[in-house]
Amino acid sequence: MTAFSVRRAVVLVAALCMALLGLLGSAPLVSASPDKPSDQQTGLSEFGSCLSGGGKGSLVMLMDQSGSLQKTDPDKARVTAAQYLAARLASFSTTKGITLDVRVAGFASSYAGAGDWTSLTPDALETVKSQISAVGDDIKDYDTDYWNALNGARQDLADHDSSGCRAVAWLSDGEFDLDVRDSDSATRDFGGSKSYATSADLSKESGVQQAEQAGRSDLCRSTGLADQVRSAGITLIGIGLSGSGGAQPDFTLMRRVSEGGGTNAAEAGVDQCGDVSSPAGAFYPVSDLDSLLMAFDSISTPGDTVQSRSVSICQDAACNEGQYSFVLDGTLDAVHVMASSDVSGLDAYLYPPGAANPLVIKGDQSGAQGSAGVSAQWLTSRTFQADLDASKVSTW
Repeated sequence: MTAFSVRRAVVLVAALCMALLGLLGSAPLVSASPDKPSDQQTGLSEFGSCLSGGGKGSLVMLMDQSGSLQKTDPDKARVTAAQYLAARLASFSTTKGITLDVRVAGFASSYAGAGDWTSLTPDALETVKSQISAVGDDIKDYDTDYWNALNGARQDLADHDSSGCRAVAWLSDGEFDLDVRDSDSATRDFGGSKSYATSADLSKESGVQQAEQAGRSDLCRSTGLADQVRSAGITLIGIGLSGSGGAQPDFTLMRRVSEGGGTNAAEAGVDQCGDVSSPAGAFYPVSDLDSLLMAFDSISTPGDTVQSRSVSICQDAACNEGQYSFVLDGTLDAVHVMASSDVSGLDAYLYPPGAANPLVIKGDQSGAQGSAGVSAQWLTSRTFQADLDASKVSTW
């Protein structure tokens, strides 16, 4: 199957059809899109409404730097996807006339910002992408410390922006985990204790276990760190990255922190993490670059309407069961489409309203393709995006 995510703003009138075609013996029945119920978009909607109402806001892009990423993400999918997110947010800010400040940061044993806060515009995009690459390349040897990560992001946002429109998109491949400091240099470089467990000696296994328990407890207790983050009006967006094969991380705590505040916990199906419910957060479990791109695409235009659907892959020619149709009218400025499949070697066919011949976006060609107001490309061998611009089309 193929998962489509279409972003639009209004109810429309003239149909446009899209399909993916491939020479396949059968169409796999697996969708690469994250399992994201629409009712869990509430936090993103709140953040988007705040941005639209106030015209400005701030976002921390918080990336795990723990050593396990060398195995779970050797190709740096998180870097590719985070750069895509930055590009989409830059486009969103320009289109909406919003000033969105972004801070790229990493975490392992502690929180570390990269560069300065940057207003995310197309001109500043390459600077932000470079910061993302630098954070992604800087792998640490000790800890996956959620507490220090989120507390650092909270303080960074508080110091920078008092607008109230604030969010943290944090990505991790592992559970909350601390490591024994096995040398004097490790203790010197990464600390022998934690601020939330000052009496725990991290040079001993017993001290590490004590600190881990204290950190998990302080994250989710009443008035604890998760409550403090939400009370500051910060939307938490968690992205849990699983590797292929082997033992998979348990993201129960990360999901609780992201979307289990107060009354939201029951609806999200997790144990409660703090008493503060608003703003509601979101959590996306992803397993590869394609599903990570889909997850980041979902959060790249907060407050906009997103429609998602899974369809079959057509073989040799366009087919009804493999088409996704949507409609356009003059009140709509643009449409963004992302589609992902669990197989490679496909072409994308876009049929404009009333056209007998499609615009074909070949899967074996790199870079942007398209014409007549359509700019499209294959981001990977399995994930495709297209942008339709009303200002460049005579009949929309």
